[in-house]
Amino acid sequence: MRKANVMVLKEKFDRVQLRHIRPDNKTGATVAILVSGEKAFVGYSLCHDNDQFDRKKGRNIAIGRAQHLFNNQTIEKFGMFEINAAGIEPAALMEIAVEQVLAPLY
Repeated sequence: MRKANVMVLKEKFDRVQLRHIRPDNKTGATVAILVSGEKAFVGYSLCHDNDQFDRKKGRNIAIGRAQHLFNNQTIEKFGMFEINAAGIEPAALMEIAVEQVLAPLY
């Protein structure tokens, strides 16, 4: 997914949020949140310790997983989960998602 496609997502969803996280110099994670109504569809990608962190690749994987969850309404799998976004501010929503992504790592 190219950066221009984020603009297309912003037309389809109420809100689109992305965050790249580098908790240390080795690993990294990217979190994408697509909000539709009261549901937030979260996709994320984790960089392996032996790999070079790549923001574009992380963004593509994270957005793809969030879209997959939205489109298919599948049972949550690795790399994706859903949050009830009703009444939650954007910054707080991202913090909740980041905490859930990073918790198993530490």
